[in-house]
Amino acid sequence: MKIALINYYLRTKDYPTKYSLAVLRLAEYVSSFGYDVDIIPISLNCNNLEKVIDEKIKNKYDIVGISHYVWSKDITKKIAEIIREQSSKIKVIIGGPEVRNINLNDYNCYISNGFFER
Repeated sequence: MKIALINYYLRTKDYPTKYSLAVLRLAEYVSSFGYDVDIIPISLNCNNLEKVIDEKIKNKYDIVGISHYVWSKDITKKIAEIIREQSSKIKVIIGGPEVRNINLNDYNCYISNGFFER
């Protein structure tokens, strides 16, 4: 099973890495169970999400995990929609510290905050 974890980044000038400690730790944890995990960095300023998703994710993964934050609501929703349009076989899981604050009906994917899934 191939898993992709999406990692948002913005200020590479101030922070020279595109990877957060949280996504690195999650990838390591999931890998410890024998799963093949890749981290996909996506800029919050990305102008062509469809192309990025097509090149980096389409038909390459069984599961795509996206962290949800209040400041990333729009891009998270857009990425989930693009993935679902490109492939109905990929399971999209949205999780993170602020997932309880989203309307489940706005997302056609699994929502996980450690307490419930849809």
